[in-house]
Amino acid sequence: MINLMYSGNYKMFDGMIVSLLSITKHTNKPLCVYLLTGDYTELNPKFVGFDQHQIDCLNKIVQRVNPDSKVVKLDLSEYKSLWQKSANAQTKYSVYSMMRLLACRLDLPDKILYLDTDVVAYHDITELWDMDITEYEIAIVKDYYGKVFLGPNYFNSGVMLINLNKIKQTNLFERALEMCMSKKMLLPDQTALNKFAKYKKYLPTRYNSQKKLYDDTVLRHFSMTIKFFPKFHTINIKPWNIQLLHDKYKCYEFDDILGEYQKILKEYKKEHTYE
Repeated sequence: MINLMYSGNYKMFDGMIVSLLSITKHTNKPLCVYLLTGDYTELNPKFVGFDQHQIDCLNKIVQRVNPDSKVVKLDLSEYKSLWQKSANAQTKYSVYSMMRLLACRLDLPDKILYLDTDVVAYHDITELWDMDITEYEIAIVKDYYGKVFLGPNYFNSGVMLINLNKIKQTNLFERALEMCMSKKMLLPDQTALNKFAKYKKYLPTRYNSQKKLYDDTVLRHFSMTIKFFPKFHTINIKPWNIQLLHDKYKCYEFDDILGEYQKILKEYKKEHTYE
């Protein structure tokens, strides 16, 4: 069983479809997908959690490859008072990105692979999952821009192979969460994790390719990129923004996955309201 963890609100449904389609394309091993979500409309009207119809749809995606796979919704709405106290409750990066820091408080397996919802598999993730991280808190890849501007060992937290047993010993997530509660930051949870993580296993870029796709890429992370010419600007194109993906990135390698995504979403919209 490969244990996966995602976090987000109902707006991340597109990303979940694409990500799970890509993973199940390359492996038929059983998946247990933990989806952290919750309703926090007091903070923002758009902070609505995944509903059961969406969970059912995601279950169909993983179970058509392996009937033993499942998507488990973990509703963390009870933590709304915690997020209301956070110094980062209203930053660009929503409270859903900080949810993973609650992992040690939840009923989760000791080993779990966390993925942002804009991460797409290009090869089988089994080789990443099978890595031994017994002595480490996390296995991660250096951040493409952060390693230049924020320090040579600054890592990206969009892909993390997590050892919860070790993290419970070091208190990593609780320390990071405390920092997110008290100090306003540009990249709240990622900054806090970089500050406190001590036992880290650095992985090759292929396990979290943030800039471009390579032949040996396992996971392509469509995170924000920076363009310096003709003038400084940022680009934040997600894989489900298909036309922009083609026009700006000239990326066509995921077209089969994206075609299937469009079919699934079209069928879903026939039966359920989705914006």
